[in-house]
Amino acid sequence: MILYIFFIVTAILALATYSIRNIMMSHAFVFIYVALMVALGLYLVPLVDEPLNEFFRSDRLGLIFYFILIIVSFVSAIHYIKFVADRNVNPAFVALHNAGTIFFTGALVGVMLTSHFGILWAFMEATTLGASVLIYHNRTSESL
Repeated sequence: MILYIFFIVTAILALATYSIRNIMMSHAFVFIYVALMVALGLYLVPLVDEPLNEFFRSDRLGLIFYFILIIVSFVSAIHYIKFVADRNVNPAFVALHNAGTIFFTGALVGVMLTSHFGILWAFMEATTLGASVLIYHNRTSESL
């Protein structure tokens, strides 16, 4: 049940981040999401190698990659703040990038924690969609 709530909150937070054009609030939502990921990770550690439900399981390897994802997401969020400040990026592009980051990271969480091949395929496709937003969010030839 907790994972379903996590994925619903991920979708809501990504939509909220996309709709906000305040750069600092947009960055704050990414850090809120990283904190939410940490909380989920702390919830999952005692449940290692136990099925969470019929579709999800927290195994040791998945949790190792999950915590690596948290670290990379945190460092990436800090780097993007500096990137935006140095280049005076349009707030709409910042909102799109941060929403894409939340969506992409949420899809990666699903990939790492699922134990069902159909759900794995759906989350893998979602990572492709999220990555495409992150690659082309500036809509420039350099992005491609």
